[in-house]
Amino acid sequence: MMMPKDPHFDVHASQNNDQFPPESGTHSPRTVYAQPSINGRFKTTGSRRLKSGTQTIHDHPRTEALQPHKLEETGELYVEACYLISKSEWNTAISILEKTTTLDSTFAEAWEALGLCYENLDANEMAFKSYQAAMALKPFDFQLMKQVAVLAEKLKAWEIASTYFQRYSKRHPNDIDAQFGWGVALECQERFSEAIDVYEGLLSRQPQHLPTINNLSGCFMSLNDYERAIAGFQTVLNVVPNFPRAILGLSIAQDLSGQMASAVLNYRRYLNHNPEGSHAETVRERLVELEEDRV
Repeated sequence: MMMPKDPHFDVHASQNNDQFPPESGTHSPRTVYAQPSINGRFKTTGSRRLKSGTQTIHDHPRTEALQPHKLEETGELYVEACYLISKSEWNTAISILEKTTTLDSTFAEAWEALGLCYENLDANEMAFKSYQAAMALKPFDFQLMKQVAVLAEKLKAWEIASTYFQRYSKRHPNDIDAQFGWGVALECQERFSEAIDVYEGLLSRQPQHLPTINNLSGCFMSLNDYERAIAGFQTVLNVVPNFPRAILGLSIAQDLSGQMASAVLNYRRYLNHNPEGSHAETVRERLVELEEDRV
């Protein structure tokens, strides 16, 4: 029987799926600004935003003891880099921030700003390393913790992502975006029962969160609970009728549970909406098999 390979992963909803209503949740890079603090050291401020939709780094003053000339030099470099960041001059800011962190490897905000620059250039591995350096210096900075989790998710470092999303979510249980990311990271490690617990907890706070309903259905399907999987996928499709992952998930769940006539209808529905989709050819092959079985 030809089926899409690893069907659970093919049907789960990602963090940034634009086919869902706006409440589905997205991650976006944060923006850093600098201003002098009262004691002459430098800190970041989250009082402004560079553009709509970006997140900001919260205030975390530097407290390291440095020689005065080093403090003045690194502070001036950091302020210059933050100005360049506000102008989206990422490469120039990187060169300055790398000098800053060379002079003072304990300057957490500089490491964090460096990660921001790399992230905006889609150099996610370098961003991840920079954020981790900052995280080592600020282990209880929960906004930074979430950002590290987001980068780990992008890099498919699922174990790290689930660990940091879990820690963050314990402190911020009402952050739907982080809860959802935690669930995704768990299911991508095939820890389906744990993912179900996370998703059900999220739905207790936001019952109509469609990506969660979709992914929860995928988890049920992976555990052979086809009845609940089918019900969940149908709930999603009642709101977003053409969502391809839900159509595919429903088709596979019906197929695996022996509901062949319904599976055929929904496989065709998937192809009608996604004739060039990533699983279209496999679905066509499965339809041929089902048609042959009926002869």
